[in-house]
Amino acid sequence: MEEIRQLTKSELKDFMRIVLKGYPRFKMPFEPEAIGFKEMILHEGEDPSIAHIGYFRDTQLLGVMRFHNLSMNFFSKEIPVGGMGMLAVDLLHKKEKIAKKMMLYYLDYYHQKRAPLLIIYPFSTEFYRKMGFGYGSKIHQYRLLPGSLRKRGAKNHLRYLGKEKREALLSCYIRFFQKTHGLIRKNAYELNELFDGPDNIIVGFEKNGRISGYIVFTFQRGIERDIYADNRYKNDIYVKEFVYESSEALGEILSFLASQYEQVNRIIINTHDEDFHHLLTDPGNGTDNVIDPLYHESSVSGVGLMYRVIGAEELFSQLKEHSLAEVTCTLRFDIEDSFYEKCSKSFTVRFKNGFPQVLVNAGFDTEVRMDISDFSSLMMGVVSFNKLYEYGLAEVSDKKYIGAINTLFSAKEKPVCLTGF
Repeated sequence: MEEIRQLTKSELKDFMRIVLKGYPRFKMPFEPEAIGFKEMILHEGEDPSIAHIGYFRDTQLLGVMRFHNLSMNFFSKEIPVGGMGMLAVDLLHKKEKIAKKMMLYYLDYYHQKRAPLLIIYPFSTEFYRKMGFGYGSKIHQYRLLPGSLRKRGAKNHLRYLGKEKREALLSCYIRFFQKTHGLIRKNAYELNELFDGPDNIIVGFEKNGRISGYIVFTFQRGIERDIYADNRYKNDIYVKEFVYESSEALGEILSFLASQYEQVNRIIINTHDEDFHHLLTDPGNGTDNVIDPLYHESSVSGVGLMYRVIGAEELFSQLKEHSLAEVTCTLRFDIEDSFYEKCSKSFTVRFKNGFPQVLVNAGFDTEVRMDISDFSSLMMGVVSFNKLYEYGLAEVSDKKYIGAINTLFSAKEKPVCLTGF
């Protein structure tokens, strides 16, 4: 007999057993990192926004995952989103389709809750793409020299932020959230991790009693090719979170980072910003690699967060008061979903000056056909329709509408996400 359900608090020890073996990066029991992980799981078991789910066969727990009820800024409209993490199967029961069954449960769970969008961090992009998830924005990791940052004035408004500034920092983040597509509203447990992390240092820009920018970072030992392993006085700064609302706040924080050059080897920053290198006098990351004919390696990029639409019509309905572009036309979408049949459907959307309206039994100007994974990336503004058509990943019955479709789905900014789960 098979059963998938939410775990009780007493069953969380078995959840941790499977995760610790399935994800060796958490290390094994009795090591400090694993002990901290266990404490985190037990604490989060009390959080109503998090659900720990288990797959049972004949009362034996063989698979686990964790759900997160999240809120996302979707083109300035806040929508419910389902996040999933820590999908793991008992080592003795791999390749028994347990993960597939759990993923179908995940899709059904949030489909019933009418959350139109799902997000995951993939342990394997290929695995999740086969299940209908589309790629999100790339992230770029810079390993920059502090002295390469362009100094932007004094540091007169910078302060250390302790727990007494918790609400002020949250207010800053919420304002940033409200104007940033793709960003997830910060939950209580995330704030706890920022302020309770023993190695975290938080520096904020505060002016007239208002925080309008902050950075969260830790010190790490440098990689051996950059500094001697026994040089305890020179480390790297690893930036965990960087939020700013104004050029002034950005400038002072960059000046702060630049001033650390005497005892900091490299500053490691992960960013979605494709133009970040313009802030640097030397964008090199220390590898000295050159790409032919003469392009200097400045950062490494990665594909991470993936999106999946499970309520396309609901997503368009959420945008009914948001104009995508000054385009008027009626499109019929034919979306193929080989993994989750409930999302394999056709529907019609009328765009009047860019404002969408879902229609029933209506005529259309042209039909658009694509897979759910590519449709999900298109809806998030990650990739243009022109590129999908050029790559053969989208089809259109009347080619004269390609330009109009591309204009409709050409987002000014790609989605940003600072939330881990």
